[in-house]
Amino acid sequence: MRLGITWKGLEPGTAGANNPSICRRGAPGDPHQFNQAIFDAYLSNVAKTVALLGQYHIYTLLDMHQDVYNERFDGEGAPSWAVCTNGARSTDTPGRWSQNYATAPADNAYRHFWTNDVVGNLQGEYDRVWAGVASYFRTNPWILGYDPFNEPFSKALVTHGDEQFDGQLECFYTGKSLVGRPTHGAPPITCPSHDPALGVLPTILTADPTHLVFYEPNIFGERGRPNFIGPMQLPNLVFNVHVYCSYRSGKTGNRPTSPPVPLRECARSESAPRAGASWHRSPSRMVPPGSSASLERPRIRHCSTGSPVRPTESWSGGHTGHGSTTAIRPGAPNEALLAPDGRLRSTARVLVRTYPQAIAGRPTSLSFDPASGAFHLAYVPDHAIHAPTVIFVPTQIHYPDRVLRAGRRGHGDLQAGKPVPPSRQRPHWHLGAGHGHLGSVCLSGRTTQPAPFFGLSARAANAAAGPAGEASG
Repeated sequence: MRLGITWKGLEPGTAGANNPSICRRGAPGDPHQFNQAIFDAYLSNVAKTVALLGQYHIYTLLDMHQDVYNERFDGEGAPSWAVCTNGARSTDTPGRWSQNYATAPADNAYRHFWTNDVVGNLQGEYDRVWAGVASYFRTNPWILGYDPFNEPFSKALVTHGDEQFDGQLECFYTGKSLVGRPTHGAPPITCPSHDPALGVLPTILTADPTHLVFYEPNIFGERGRPNFIGPMQLPNLVFNVHVYCSYRSGKTGNRPTSPPVPLRECARSESAPRAGASWHRSPSRMVPPGSSASLERPRIRHCSTGSPVRPTESWSGGHTGHGSTTAIRPGAPNEALLAPDGRLRSTARVLVRTYPQAIAGRPTSLSFDPASGAFHLAYVPDHAIHAPTVIFVPTQIHYPDRVLRAGRRGHGDLQAGKPVPPSRQRPHWHLGAGHGHLGSVCLSGRTTQPAPFFGLSARAANAAAGPAGEASG
């Protein structure tokens, strides 16, 4: 679960926007807006949500969410005291909330943040808050990792191209002392003079060296544009790109209802990051699939860890008008999976899918066809892991009226198991690691009873079918 938190919630402060003691240009200092009691109370509530999700074996990715920086621009994220617009007044821009990205006040506020050129030390306070969050959750077993900044944006993306802003973004991520050297022949990156020596990524990793950090490219990275953020010699990094339908309305954000071809394109593009984009973590870099260092077309984001691999997905949950945050804003009601009356939209059939919640080893391939329900996972078992591989099966969406049939593959032979009728099906199936060299899990989309609908196999791993919809080895 990608769970949104906000800088404003953690450090609301008492000063208003454009406060001279904060927004005056000069060397960064302490703006005196941090309140430990408010910070602790906020994280206590977040921890309750993480614990509740953990009761259902759902891991949490903490996302420091923002859109258009602050409520003054129809967005959310930054506290009002961190808004420095050079006196430019906010305007009520017609159309969707995202139109405010192009306004001068929002541009000024973002620029002061990315260059950290005011005495309020905006980046320094942001990093301070993240250090506290990571320290608070460093031993929490249900935390998957942290997303430092949602969809980074600057008007420099529009006026000067991606490369200039990506340099500023890398400085924000690494800090001046750890910025990498471009690999595409560009001149060395020069960070803004008042940027912190250590950026938000090393700050998080110092406070919590074990969890993953899901850093994002600039907001236009979701359109397939080049990413100029260079190598960052830091561990535990996951490249986290968002993909949106390019046919969405610029005014409402909704997907089109006609003609049918763009609608199909929307479904394809919106499902791509959940079914495709894979990244293999080495100690210092992310390797995209298709390169010499990637696995055989792995189909999920994964990392090499000492515990079962935990794939993640995220999407809009309810009819809030926008994503996973609690803000309710005009436009884009069709982004949610649930309609106002609680019914699942057709988008759910594309995004909700059979997938491994935990893999007791290293995945080598993963595929799922939402049209047929066909699912396959292959992995190399790690025998140091004693927890099972866990497969989530959305029976009510993809398999509402079908009989599951668990099977066992021992020494290459498939042995059909006892059928499990829909009334006894459960959404989680467990597969033991076994003692072999290759594990595989298959789920067929056939509706006819003679053929096995659900097949679990661990080649040479001897995983057996268990009662009431579970298979264990």
